[in-house]
Amino acid sequence: MPDLIWTATNFLLLVLVPGILFWVFQRRHAHGVFRRHGIPGPSPELFWGNWNQLKKDRLQVVPKFVDRRTLIRWSFT
Repeated sequence: MPDLIWTATNFLLLVLVPGILFWVFQRRHAHGVFRRHGIPGPSPELFWGNWNQLKKDRLQVVPKFVDRRTLIRWSFT
């Protein structure tokens, strides 16, 4: 029985923990594309992205970022 507990503990420490950490870092990297390019917008959550903001009334969420994006667009064209 102690061998089974030791094996399970090793499995958790050596496989699952690094796997979960890798997934979290990769997810944060994938959600940060617009931020890395300097595009303003709402910051996404780890699990759901911007899904919660899309469920809200879009007329409340979008105007916060339209003014900033419009200023950037007109200054570079």
